[in-house]
Amino acid sequence: MSKEKASQRISAEMNQQQNKPQRKLFILIIAALVAVVAVIGISIIAVVGNKVEPNVVVTPDNVQEIIAEAKKKEEDRVPVGSYEVNMNYDWTFDNANATSSNAYVGNSVNNNHTVYFTITLENSEDIIYKSPYIPIGSYMKNITLNSNLEVGTHNAVVKYHLVDEAYKDMYSVSVAVTITIKH
Repeated sequence: MSKEKASQRISAEMNQQQNKPQRKLFILIIAALVAVVAVIGISIIAVVGNKVEPNVVVTPDNVQEIIAEAKKKEEDRVPVGSYEVNMNYDWTFDNANATSSNAYVGNSVNNNHTVYFTITLENSEDIIYKSPYIPIGSYMKNITLNSNLEVGTHNAVVKYHLVDEAYKDMYSVSVAVTITIKH
């Protein structure tokens, strides 16, 4: 090998070795940029997807507006001592021991208390069903009565019992329903 070719070869190898750190640096920069873009994208999706309300800074200029918004949110709730009924009024059962195909009772998110309900026939105090506690925002369906009602249509009363934090009855609300036993 000639001296000139050997020199060129050594020079080329040295250039390649000098370029390796630059290539590694370039790859690391690209990877970091991809990671930053991914984090920004995920953050945007999380904020937009969850519809996060921004923090509000109260200033002398906007204090009345913020108070009005807070009052409006409070007005949307049901007043203490009241209850927003969330149910259907005609319940159907295939037979006296069957689960209803359509009975539905909910405790609206606008209410202030956990509830449970009892069902009695109109003109009777015998309870034919007592529900478990229903927290605010929850509901019940698939209700099965604790009674052997005869085939036919029965007028009944659903009595909601609003309870405090210790599950002690505070108020009650009664609603008329029709119970139909098919067979």
